[in-house]
Amino acid sequence: MAAASGLALSIDLDAVPHVGERMAAITAGDDYELLFAAPPGTPIPVEATCIGCFSQGDGLSLFDASGPVALPEWLGYSHG
Repeated sequence: MAAASGLALSIDLDAVPHVGERMAAITAGDDYELLFAAPPGTPIPVEATCIGCFSQGDGLSLFDASGPVALPEWLGYSHG
């Protein structure tokens, strides 16, 4: 989504809903959550969890309460 939009994306790993190992939630490919983006402050008409934000630039960065988290070697299936 970020690459297609020409933006950078930061994901808060502590906010990503998951069962089991945290990194599997972002790399396994068996995700059954709807991913969408909305401008800050936009009322969302469904239950939703904010897991990150877009910004000018490119690339993906991960972080948690401890600070930056290194990207895993494999980020999952590419639909590209």
